[in-house]
Amino acid sequence: MLHFNRCPHLKQIAQKCFSSIHVRTDKHVQLFLSRTFALAEFRKSWRSTHSLVGDKNIILMGPPGAGKTTVGRIIGHYDLRERKLTRTFSPAIDILKASNLERHLHLMADKDGELMTKLYNQLEEQRHFQIEKMLVEKLQQDFVADWCSEGECLSTIRSTYNTSGYILDPHTAVAKVVADRMQDKTCPVIVSSTAHYSKFAPAVMQALKIKEINHTSSSQLYLLSSYNALPPPHEALLERTKQQEKMEYHVCAADVNVLKSHVEKLIQNQFI
Repeated sequence: MLHFNRCPHLKQIAQKCFSSIHVRTDKHVQLFLSRTFALAEFRKSWRSTHSLVGDKNIILMGPPGAGKTTVGRIIGHYDLRERKLTRTFSPAIDILKASNLERHLHLMADKDGELMTKLYNQLEEQRHFQIEKMLVEKLQQDFVADWCSEGECLSTIRSTYNTSGYILDPHTAVAKVVADRMQDKTCPVIVSSTAHYSKFAPAVMQALKIKEINHTSSSQLYLLSSYNALPPPHEALLERTKQQEKMEYHVCAADVNVLKSHVEKLIQNQFI
């Protein structure tokens, strides 16, 4: 959850994105972001006395007040030494060495490039680094972390569709679970959708309890489109996916020039 008073640039973004539906983006409005632009590696990597190790998914948020008990325990230790990439319905949430975290730390450290080089060289060589307390406190002003299970993720996709006709992608479903959990009913909450559900057709079909998931990609998308859900599927995506299944597959040699040649031919044949 990002508080707009502490993140004025996000306030401007939200005002632009939501002006058409007249959502106020002032101190009385909080914004939940799934797979947020920063700190996508809080899960397991930032060690605390109440360990986050073993969590399935994560949404990153920043207070006001409600989440400070969680944030206050975090000591700023980014540790990958015992980490393995775990496959979930929201795969991009857990990508170990997250570039978005690096960018956000860079901003929080007043664009100290030397510090970032030092930290990430240590991460590369030793698979962990520790940041100073002052930088941790700056991060804690904007973010608090929480998670949900795979079951909660799928259940939320299903219940949201049943009540509203809207299909959540798995990333946004994680955000909604946490938003519902932490919302104290004192102000409106905005869940910022991360992606279109078409990117996660098998997971969404499982959430909606659709049988016979093992279809081709195009048939999965066409099946989901038959549900007349919101947001609607992209017609161009449906058409391209259908065309792709008619294409021949080639294994390229491990050579940059060969790969470039294949890409150029693909563009020439498919898009020009």
